[in-house]
Amino acid sequence: MIKAGRSKEEILKYVSEEIYEIAYARYLAMNKISFYDKIYSDLDGIRKYATYEDVAKYKAKRLKCDIIADLGCGVGIQLIFFARECNFVYGVEINEKRYKYCIKNLRKMGLKNFEIIHGDALSKEVYERIKDVDIIFSDPSREIKGEIKMEYLSPNPIKIYEMYKSKTDNFAFDLPVQIRKEKIPFDCELEYQAYFKEPFRATAYLGELKKCEKSVVILPYNIRLEYNESLDRDLKPTDEIKSYIYLLNRTINLADLIPEAVEYLRTNYKNIYLIYRDKRRCLLTSDDYFKSEIVECYEVLKTCKENELKECLEKVNAKKVYLRFEVDPNKYYEIKRSLERGLRGKEKIYIFKIKDKYILTKKLY
Repeated sequence: MIKAGRSKEEILKYVSEEIYEIAYARYLAMNKISFYDKIYSDLDGIRKYATYEDVAKYKAKRLKCDIIADLGCGVGIQLIFFARECNFVYGVEINEKRYKYCIKNLRKMGLKNFEIIHGDALSKEVYERIKDVDIIFSDPSREIKGEIKMEYLSPNPIKIYEMYKSKTDNFAFDLPVQIRKEKIPFDCELEYQAYFKEPFRATAYLGELKKCEKSVVILPYNIRLEYNESLDRDLKPTDEIKSYIYLLNRTINLADLIPEAVEYLRTNYKNIYLIYRDKRRCLLTSDDYFKSEIVECYEVLKTCKENELKECLEKVNAKKVYLRFEVDPNKYYEIKRSLERGLRGKEKIYIFKIKDKYILTKKLY
């Protein structure tokens, strides 16, 4: 009924509120996990906290150990993957409904190597119930507006570390992807994760889990870039626009690992150069066409000044226009419509801007 677009009011004539919520949560999970039709969850348990299956698998493999504790495990989606990789898992959840759903979900998956604890991860009672443990993991809730601080996360990673550091040196904290490394009061690796093109999450790895200072992993491709202090951090943009523009994955830009990305691409494609970078995007250029999961590719059709835009759009057979440069979000569609007005072509044209030069391109992938 949900798939058919029936209203909540209509559906509740036939089922309880809880059944409706579980069904809707499964509907929302369809694009996240393969066993979506078997899980029990409230809506927020899926909408806000449940991770994508590829991300959960990656994290479970990286944190594979004998015993892991997931503090704030929610309905247990990540915990299922931990239980498949580790010999034993603890799950701690303060919300009673999610605690009960978590137990159901692990049992539904045929798992037995777990103990789920209902309570506050920062309480003495919970602390004492978690015995030997190799790794403490936590994906805290992040109801954050404005500046991102560790103190705004729940359960608070700083307090978790202080309480549980007597049990292990190895911690992994999932954090908002926008957080900067200087805001984290730990000696850690900060790993930024992208799911396909979009930044998804950042994880701070402490103790023996730390492999480097910063890293990026692009999932589901498992492409990993690590900070390399020997690389030149001050890449100078070229002024020459070549045949193709490559838009770098936004997570790499966010992590400030541009030199590592260029080095990664140059292992196979030597003639690639930085052409532009701001907070939102990083552009590379090359005369070579190639495919890589860390970039989008655009063929350069024309370059022009602002007063030549309309004429050049007609020359490249444009129908639709997409702006790939910084504009006032409130004016984006106004500018887009003004440029499209009168166009009779067939092509979708993507416009980049470098200084006072507009670059008209066709997206190849």
